[in-house]
Amino acid sequence: MSHLYAPAPSFQTVLRTFAPAPDLPARALLTVDQIQAAGADLGVDFATEGHHVWTPARTLWTFLTQCLSTSTSCAAAAAVALRVTLGLHPCSEATGAYCKARAKLPVALLSRLATQSGDELERHAPKEWQWKGRRVLLGDGTTLSGPDTPANQAAYPQHTNQKRGLGFPLIRVVVLLGFATGALVGAAIGPAKGKEAGEMALLRELLDRFQAGDVFVADRAYCSYWLVSALQARGVDVAIRLHQSRHYDFGAGPPPGR
Repeated sequence: MSHLYAPAPSFQTVLRTFAPAPDLPARALLTVDQIQAAGADLGVDFATEGHHVWTPARTLWTFLTQCLSTSTSCAAAAAVALRVTLGLHPCSEATGAYCKARAKLPVALLSRLATQSGDELERHAPKEWQWKGRRVLLGDGTTLSGPDTPANQAAYPQHTNQKRGLGFPLIRVVVLLGFATGALVGAAIGPAKGKEAGEMALLRELLDRFQAGDVFVADRAYCSYWLVSALQARGVDVAIRLHQSRHYDFGAGPPPGR
């Protein structure tokens, strides 16, 4: 019997659903209580007076709206926030205050809230979206460049084949994505070069994100006896391609079940 599957919507299709929103659509995704709880745990403390406009919550909502909008400029984001906050306090259309507040949002806060949202999506996903009733996590890594600031260059040095001062900070990211929803449930960030800068090292930081009964799927870059052993000790099954340097013969040894 054949099955017809509708094509999965692209990320750009999902983003377009936010484009017509006249206010800050991120408010429906992350509540004030969620942001305040994560901020208190991570020591994010600014704009605490009643007359302050750019609180952590409003700054984060505006930042996410800026990322989701077809117009990614700070001016457009500040203008949206202005319309939303007119009923509370007057807000300048100038972008300086917003940009300064945005710079105060630590990466740890963004990561915490993103993975919390991903966990919620995975928890509420229909059972039929899972594989045989089990949560499947997809792991992979990539590199990306960051703004060329002294702080970023110190934390994430540029590639060694680039002359000093002519390259951008290079950041390595390893993520865990829920197979059922595509949501981010784990992320580790580090420099792209240096000691303990590989994808495997970053994945080790995410081991606590796994739960007993999970299935981990990844490419051959993660083919490591240590990783398989560590995940099985947590009750996690693993599906990873063997590394190209490993030679195997499934004909050797006793048949399964004997």
